[in-house]
Amino acid sequence: MAEHTLKNIELLQHALDRWYTSTSPSAVFTGAQGRILGYLFDHYRQEIYQKDLEIEFNIRSSSATQLLQSMEKKGLITRTPSRQDARRKAITITKGALHYRNTVLQATRTIDQALTMGISPQDEKQFNAIIRKMLHNLSEGRLENEDEKEQRA
Repeated sequence: MAEHTLKNIELLQHALDRWYTSTSPSAVFTGAQGRILGYLFDHYRQEIYQKDLEIEFNIRSSSATQLLQSMEKKGLITRTPSRQDARRKAITITKGALHYRNTVLQATRTIDQALTMGISPQDEKQFNAIIRKMLHNLSEGRLENEDEKEQRA
């Protein structure tokens, strides 16, 4: 039976989600929320907006809104008027979330090491290039179904 790229990517994503959720301290936050926190910790001194997260994580506005609302309810983030543009809301990590900083950053390093164990630097570089190409292929306007291709031919 031939390998299916989509199935392998889905299996990897499910495994990553399970891993992030299982390593979340006391299930305080989900895997997706942990990844958002990691990004916010890495960009702690910058004003980060919802749009930044949508771009960074390739998620829709509605998904980002739900995710951030949940994180606000859990006391992990706040949204405050931007210092640069009062019409925009900057996302700020709360003092309570700072308690998880080392845990989140260590978890990210650990999973990255586990994912790349036994993989040569050249293979890792090629894999990342392929993933970026796949993301590009799926970007808006790049997909056509087979019927559309045949109609043009």
